[in-house]
Amino acid sequence: MKKIIFSVLLFPFFVFADDFYDCKFAKGDKGKNNLKYMRDGTVWVANDRFIAHDYIKNEYKSSKFTKFKDNLSIAEDSQYVYALANDRTNYAIASKTDSAIFQWSNCTLDLSVDFKNAKYGSKPVNFLPKIKSYFREVLKDPDSAKYSDVSKPQKDFMVEYKNVVTGYSV
Repeated sequence: MKKIIFSVLLFPFFVFADDFYDCKFAKGDKGKNNLKYMRDGTVWVANDRFIAHDYIKNEYKSSKFTKFKDNLSIAEDSQYVYALANDRTNYAIASKTDSAIFQWSNCTLDLSVDFKNAKYGSKPVNFLPKIKSYFREVLKDPDSAKYSDVSKPQKDFMVEYKNVVTGYSV
């Protein structure tokens, strides 16, 4: 039996962010000096992790930073190793499964995004029946859906056409 895990966004995305950065994005191969700067990228930094987007809006979410070495914070999961310069000007991700390496550099703080004063709307109540109703409409076999460990709504955000949209997610 296949298990599918859904993350439901009752208006947008991830962890409550601290800062938003504009960066130059590059991609290359480990061990080869071939990083190619593509275009602009963005990074959102939370207290203990980051979310980065490349120029075609692929998203990379770091795990929680658990190692600290020199001027770097380091995190890893089964797929990637993530590094954050403590001055928040450079970010890197190295794949564990292939030779890909991604870099966001020359990052500057974007002061136009103010998460602390953003309008998130009212916190959703009675949200689980709404989620189940939605999936009853869109799934091919809605009776096979199982719901477990649904988190409480938390303040979150997403990027839509270069605009930050705030709200709550579960």
